[in-house]
Amino acid sequence: MTLVSLPAPSAAEIARELPDAEYARLSAVPIDLLAERFQAQADAARAFLAREGRPLWRAVSLDLVADARDEVTAVDGRGTRTVLASRRLARSLRKAGAHALVVALVGAGGELEREAASRWRDRPDEAWFLDRLGAATVEHLLRDLRARHPSWTSPLAPGYAGWPIEDQALLLRLVDPDATSGVRLTDGGMLAPKNSMLVAFGVTCAEARPADDVPCATCSLSPCAFRSEPRQRSLA
Repeated sequence: MTLVSLPAPSAAEIARELPDAEYARLSAVPIDLLAERFQAQADAARAFLAREGRPLWRAVSLDLVADARDEVTAVDGRGTRTVLASRRLARSLRKAGAHALVVALVGAGGELEREAASRWRDRPDEAWFLDRLGAATVEHLLRDLRARHPSWTSPLAPGYAGWPIEDQALLLRLVDPDATSGVRLTDGGMLAPKNSMLVAFGVTCAEARPADDVPCATCSLSPCAFRSEPRQRSLA
């Protein structure tokens, strides 16, 4: 298992560069309404992120050693094997011709979540935009990683159709074996802080991205207020 160097944007850069359209989508607010009625709340959340945010990103790389229809087997530098029970991930890696797997942990950090929690009772509007900015931060980090590594496939995660949520425990042990990230699994199998995400990228030798290599485009969840791409077709 090899640590992957991940230069990533700072909290201030994310707060400055995050497009209003993405923030509006993840807030479930039409962009014209965001500008008309909620710009102050959205701007205040951005300012808090820039000032207090501590985004998290870390990743490890593993070699792929087996190709099965319903699972993925990867091995670290010590020869330890990890089996991920995901038909969808296996299909994505096989189609892309991936030779390695990158497991990444990204998150907005706990600062936004704690600040939002302190405001839910008296200022739920401010709390909502703080919470949604946390989700937008995670998406921004993932897009940034994908842009910096064009030979990586789009990220997939436990909990997506075709990948049981239980595999989050395996991914967390891979990327955070010493439990130093501040991210943990709840009894219900979710990540805390909640705006955190464990994902897997396939590593290929090409920079071409398959047309259906977009999680939203092949996600079967409907309706979904946060979809970034229209659904193209059902999963194979």
